[in-house]
Amino acid sequence: MKLQHNVFLLQILEQCLCTIWNFSIDENWRYKILRSDVLMKIVSYLDEEDIKVKEAAGGIISNLALSPSNHGALVEAGVIPKLVIST
Repeated sequence: MKLQHNVFLLQILEQCLCTIWNFSIDENWRYKILRSDVLMKIVSYLDEEDIKVKEAAGGIISNLALSPSNHGALVEAGVIPKLVIST
């Protein structure tokens, strides 16, 4: 039962991250995401073992990086080392 529960939670997490990923296409949403407490959590999901969760987190970060003004905040959040280790 615990394994099914964990799989279910990972699926919910993936869906939530994919929703944020979709929102992050819009520049106004990118700003809101970057300025919220959510960024550090998204960065932490780059360490997740589940590839779908990791992909969604990477997609959000990729969209955030589309705005050059966000680059400094992404570096400060520790994105680059996580991406280097992920590959």
